[in-house]
Amino acid sequence: MLISIIIPVYNAGNFLERCLKSVFLQKGDNYELVIVDDCSTDNSLAVIDSCLCKYNIHHIDTKIIKKERNSGVAHTRTIGMKAAQGQYLIHVDADDYVASNYIEELEKAVCSGVHDIIVFNYKELHSSNSTFSKKVHVAVDHIDYTCQSIIGKIHNSLCNKLIKKELIDKYNLYPLSGISIFEDKSVCFRAFYHANKIKHIDCALYFYDRTTEGSVTKQGGVKQVKSALQLMNFIDVFFDKNKANVSTEIKDAIQVNKIHIYGLTLFYGTAQQLASVEILPQFSLKDIFVRSGRTIPFHYKLIVFFHQKRLRILESFTKFLFLKFKTVI
Repeated sequence: MLISIIIPVYNAGNFLERCLKSVFLQKGDNYELVIVDDCSTDNSLAVIDSCLCKYNIHHIDTKIIKKERNSGVAHTRTIGMKAAQGQYLIHVDADDYVASNYIEELEKAVCSGVHDIIVFNYKELHSSNSTFSKKVHVAVDHIDYTCQSIIGKIHNSLCNKLIKKELIDKYNLYPLSGISIFEDKSVCFRAFYHANKIKHIDCALYFYDRTTEGSVTKQGGVKQVKSALQLMNFIDVFFDKNKANVSTEIKDAIQVNKIHIYGLTLFYGTAQQLASVEILPQFSLKDIFVRSGRTIPFHYKLIVFFHQKRLRILESFTKFLFLKFKTVI
């Protein structure tokens, strides 16, 4: 089996058929489907059964795993990854779908040479019925890809990255457990760091639906801050263990990521969460406004700067202004 497609499912009945149809109607048969249901309480399982019959997919090896308890998307992805038998693994979220030439292009890329990761472009669907093409930032090497992943310049999704299973097994590249968002990033930066060869396909093969109200990526506030802080600590621990091979570029990227999370926490975190970032070192003016580039929202940079300079009135005004007019700013 060449490719394993992992689909985590939780209460996705409203849009699941669109996702499954796009996968079932692919050309070729050198792939398997691993569907993992995280104890859905809607009709998701019924939709899966209906689609299996409707699209007559006897040529595709399909595993349906029903979890005994709900444990979140990170654990659901991990179960799918461990059950997969393909040489390469990729994920498709239940509220998204793939292009008609998805498998064809992935197989072509795999057969073109020995690659640890294959990255491709995607399109975003928005509520205005508009579609925006997103071209992946093509990095120089695996260190550059690692840095772009840490600072968020590259889209940290497992849905546009085909990763060699051998690499996943060797370095235990499974999502960080216990977080409800950013679980993809916990895999991406480590995969790029350990990869030797990375290939980019310059075409959009994935459709990322930003209109689905139930999407976990729309979580905000305390939950988002909690996951971001856990991931920040996870990144620190990972590179502490590999400190002999940590470049200056990666160290700078880690600092930029911390500034981003600091700003996020100042806007949306609880007092306890804020206390956990107060122990971070003081960031210089250059760190905040120059080195961070365009990856950090400007209002995050402002509030971090005002907070560290103890300019409380300006800090409060920045927070008030953004939260009141955030649909405009």
